[in-house]
Amino acid sequence: MKDFPAAHSMDTHWFAVDANGHIGYFDSSEGGAVPQTWNQTFQETKIEYGEEFLSAWNQHLPSNIIEIETSETVIFNMLDLSEITESINRANSDYRMVLRQLEQKIQETIKEKWMQIVDLLMLKSYQIFDCWSFKFISDEAFQALFKVFEFSRYDVPVIYLKSIKDTMVIADQNLVKRNIDLFRKSIFSGDIVSAKKINHCFWEKGSYFPIVGLFVYSQDSQEPIPYEKIEEPIVPLHIDDLPEAFRDSINRTRFDRVRFSETQLLQPIEHMACSTWGMKEWWIDTEGREREG
Repeated sequence: MKDFPAAHSMDTHWFAVDANGHIGYFDSSEGGAVPQTWNQTFQETKIEYGEEFLSAWNQHLPSNIIEIETSETVIFNMLDLSEITESINRANSDYRMVLRQLEQKIQETIKEKWMQIVDLLMLKSYQIFDCWSFKFISDEAFQALFKVFEFSRYDVPVIYLKSIKDTMVIADQNLVKRNIDLFRKSIFSGDIVSAKKINHCFWEKGSYFPIVGLFVYSQDSQEPIPYEKIEEPIVPLHIDDLPEAFRDSINRTRFDRVRFSETQLLQPIEHMACSTWGMKEWWIDTEGREREG
């Protein structure tokens, strides 16, 4: 196996397609094997992380919105914002008073979610570090807000969740931070009726990658051990959902005998030519056996 020239570190994030046409997102850590086909895809797309997968996809679209098929169960337990905004208004925007009201009014089970929204509405923009899902009162309310967003060329696009009765979007932390005043205005006006923080970290449960349809695999060793599936989507993203030019690049790395929905452990070396960091002469298969080569 050849040494893999990762762009910035030994960690490489890569994508592959399974026999069903579904897409997996892989984090090699220091030791994971990386298919050699991914090197060409990286040269074409410059994708290093999951957010860049979405940004590269967006480059083939006419606007900064990606529409994704989903279901009602993908995002749940969102809080009604009207009671929270009422508490903030009654407290005259006094953060400490809002916290005191918080202690008196809500149960422990929802305190953390309530606190997250209070922070979103009251902290300085530089203190906002998370992605958020927002439910709008109507599609018209979302489109009106979208028209006045300030975008950067490096932003992850807005994810518009389709096939549900509500107008639901996911906004990356940088977009939220840059447009926090617009989001707050929409919340206090009632155009945004509920919200939920979403983890943007690949390695923690509850990230937004399964929400957009990706199977998530990782391995945390310095050695070429198998990848383990850590999250899977309710509604998988299909390769045919991608724009054609982008689809061809991602489809280059394909596991024709693997279905991610049925595969908890995956060792790419068992299926295709791979590279590893440090030119390892051995690897571990999915049965836990050490193999040479």
